[in-house]
Parts: sequence; structure tokens; C-alpha cells
Amino acid sequence: MARIKDRLSIINKDLNIEGILQFKGKMIVEGALQGALQGEQALTVKGSRVCADVKVDEITIGGSFEGNIVAYKRLKISCTGNVTGTLFCNTFIIEAGGILNGEVKQLAPKAVLSSLETKKIGYTPSSQTFTSP
Repeated sequence: MARIKDRLSIINKDLNIEGILQFKGKMIVEGALQGALQGEQALTVKGSRVCADVKVDEITIGGSFEGNIVAYKRLKISCTGNVTGTLFCNTFIIEAGGILNGEVKQLAPKAVLSSLETKKIGYTPSSQTFTSP
């Protein structure tokens, strides 16, 4: 059986997904995602388009992102990343050239986080549609 850190899921550049995605291991987004994302480690690459509420341990954003992110360990905006939204994290990195339109907030103490952990990500489909990046 594969170890968690060996698990890999990819949303290909020609794939547009709408809904709630829960994953283990690493998720790479090359295409378009609208909805909610919850898991361990996420990576969006240059040319990707994400409009979602995200709860992950770690995330690196290299494409276009709009929404709210809770990153329990680390959040990084790479030099090609463009983020609009509210970010909650303990470690925040933004490379030269990365764009942030929003705010960054430090995560709440563990007592508050444990109560948040019990809440699931919500997603309501919208009339917004994606075209391939």
C-alpha cells in the first residue's frame, strides 16, 4: 500500500472541475478548479485557475487563485502566483513577482483551531464558469 506522502493527484491543464475535492498526499492543479479543496499538500502551477475555499497543511500557489485559504503549516505564493482573498497561516512566503490582493492572518491558537476542524468546507455551485487557462 502506498504511503500518504507517495500519493499524487493531478488536475490536468485541460480539465475543469467544479465541486468539493478532498485528498490525501499531494494535489497538483494545472487546470481550473471551482469550489472547495481540503487535504494535505497542494500546488497550483503557472496557468492554473482556482476559485475555492481551501484547507490544507501546505500550499504553493503559482497560478491565479481567488478565495480563502487555511494553511496549517505553510503558504507560499511563487513568482508567478496571483492571489486574491484572505489567507490564514503560520508561515507565509511570497517570492519576488508574486501578487497578493487581500490579507494574511496568523492562525488562531490550537483551542480555536480544534473547534474549526470539526466544521466541513461548504460549497454552493454558482453560475460562474471556467474556460481553459
